[in-house]
Amino acid sequence: MNKYLKQLKDNRSGFTFVELLVVIVIMAVLVAASANYLFSQGGSKARDIERKNDMKQVGALLEQFTSSYGEPPSDSMMNRKVKERLSDCASVTEYKGLMKCFGEAQYVVGEGLIKLAEDPKEGIISEKDVLYVYRYGANSNGWKLCALLENQTDPDLNDTYDGKGSYDQGEDGKYGYCLWSTNRKQTHIQDVAGDIDDGLSFMPAD
Repeated sequence: MNKYLKQLKDNRSGFTFVELLVVIVIMAVLVAASANYLFSQGGSKARDIERKNDMKQVGALLEQFTSSYGEPPSDSMMNRKVKERLSDCASVTEYKGLMKCFGEAQYVVGEGLIKLAEDPKEGIISEKDVLYVYRYGANSNGWKLCALLENQTDPDLNDTYDGKGSYDQGEDGKYGYCLWSTNRKQTHIQDVAGDIDDGLSFMPAD
């Protein structure tokens, strides 16, 4: 009996130091990958919240402008006094032009304007500055703002996005967070259409 017990004792085997080291390294890699994924997801959601909040502020400024001058900033403004007094507001076809108009109208100045004009990920000086879209309606009737969100499962996504920026996710089939003027229903405004650089405005549906 003692002979067999001695054999069992001698045959016991365990992990070697190298095997333990390999297991520890694999676990460390998995933990690091998971942490990086969770951190990146949290960062994108935080940036999307900032984008949506910025859009709401810009939308409030558009409502204020429209209330003051009877129409939103556009490339075909009918208000002659605005055209003569606010030159940047008479040639607005996109988001950057809208920011210039607000600056000239002194609705937002200094760092506040820069904050609203920049993207929390790409920054203000970027070839991807088309991540935000501004469109105005036919005969300067109504306006529409859209921002591309990183999280394409965000519950606030509510419209198609027509821009060239993509956050490295591709450009087709993306959806944006959009706001529109209070005097227009969403069903009365078609999806943002046309190339972002051509100055096309959105058109009210029939």
